[in-house]
Amino acid sequence: MISRRMAPFLLLLPLALAGCATGQPSAAPTKASPVADAAATTWLCWDEPIDPDRAVEEYGIASLSDTGLEALDGIEVPAIDRDGGWIVQRDDDELVVLSRALEEPLWWADEVRTHETLQVFKTGAGDWHLGGLGDCALRAELPGGAVAASVFLDPERLPEPEDTTVHLLVIEHGCSGHDDATGRLSTLQLTETMERVEVVIAVTERPGIATCPTHPATPYSIDLENPLADRPIVDVAVRPALVAEPYEVGRGMDWPVGEEASSEMPAA
Repeated sequence: MISRRMAPFLLLLPLALAGCATGQPSAAPTKASPVADAAATTWLCWDEPIDPDRAVEEYGIASLSDTGLEALDGIEVPAIDRDGGWIVQRDDDELVVLSRALEEPLWWADEVRTHETLQVFKTGAGDWHLGGLGDCALRAELPGGAVAASVFLDPERLPEPEDTTVHLLVIEHGCSGHDDATGRLSTLQLTETMERVEVVIAVTERPGIATCPTHPATPYSIDLENPLADRPIVDVAVRPALVAEPYEVGRGMDWPVGEEASSEMPAA
């Protein structure tokens, strides 16, 4: 079943310290690392697992079952280029999920979207029906049903090299009725290395039914074991990992990314 975070009718929308008086920081992980190994992480696109490393030669459209091919002819399912790099991610009697990497990353709704997905579900009447077609950011599946939030620096409280507290603004991507995420945020990962500070900020979804407008930024802070110095804050709950920059509504695609960056995006 398609999640309420998926927006079913949203079609085609478009992180060497030097010169610090406090000395070198030590490599001190301060919390568990649910996203320590990007290759072993389950990445989600609209709540459905997506394996970005699947090869089209093995998992292309030609690998679909007869049921999957039938789903592509379902109600309101648009015709797609079957030679267009689509990868089969799920193919069963209830849901068919395809994905492909975008030719260019897309900045949309305070996140960098790198993939496109087509999802077709079977209705109670036995018909195949379009669930959604659109763009997504790959976000790590987090424990306990929490959802990874987007991480930004608070432009009004930018960190200094000597700071051990970093003030952030975070954006959730669930449905909150335009409420911020105060009281629903937690730090699932905070790992300090010599080169950077890796974070995963999780948000617990608001209970009940809520609308899904653009969400307001929520102030949040993290405390470090060592002064920040010139280390970037890196959000590793997305693939590719993103360096946290000052929050700016409507910023463009000049977004620095971490070591997991694809060749299409500037490396940090």
